[in-house]
Amino acid sequence: MYALDHYQSVIAWVLNLTNKTAMRIGGTRAGLDPTEPDNGILKCNGKPFIPGSSIKGVLRSNIEAVFKEEKSRCFVCGEKNFKPTKSNRGKFLKELDQKGFELCSSCTIFGNEFIQGHLFLSDFYLSSEAEITIRDGVRIDRETETAASSAKYDYEIVEPGAIFSGEFVLINIPKRSKEYEAMKLMLDWVNLGIIRFGGSTSRGLGRFEASLVEEKFLLEAISDVR
Repeated sequence: MYALDHYQSVIAWVLNLTNKTAMRIGGTRAGLDPTEPDNGILKCNGKPFIPGSSIKGVLRSNIEAVFKEEKSRCFVCGEKNFKPTKSNRGKFLKELDQKGFELCSSCTIFGNEFIQGHLFLSDFYLSSEAEITIRDGVRIDRETETAASSAKYDYEIVEPGAIFSGEFVLINIPKRSKEYEAMKLMLDWVNLGIIRFGGSTSRGLGRFEASLVEEKFLLEAISDVR
């Protein structure tokens, strides 16, 4: 299950993410146009999208929280000063083949310094209309607990109701494994609002509804090609 030198299971989830509250994933560059907002959202061809990396990072931190105790028993996570060196890689690969080898669910799903992860995400692109608006913000002086001087700014948000479509591909994560069940749990947590995406989530932004549009079992198709 750990290695990707051969396929044992390939499952693709086609997903829709619909924002139930306003959301924003900020861009990295300030616009040159002075009429543009101070903090714009990330866009592709002029439309907002959600990078797969933004989703994956949040999922990983939550998976690690669920399997925190398991991580202490993981050969990689539990080893102190286990740095990714050539000699340690040899030790890791040797342990990989030995009985009783421990690898936590986080390392199995997302990989580590020595093995590739088993979850592959696409970017999620807009598949509906989206309304983009600008909100005002102000920075607070922590000492006075009032608005800081000259600290007003504005930022773009995507209003609720936009639908973003993409895929999760689970390789060598079979349907009856705990890792598969953990990923299904993450979708439930998205719908409950425990997991949110983007910025300003503590201020109410970034809540989504995750809909599994289709689950495709691709291993048979790969076998046919071979």
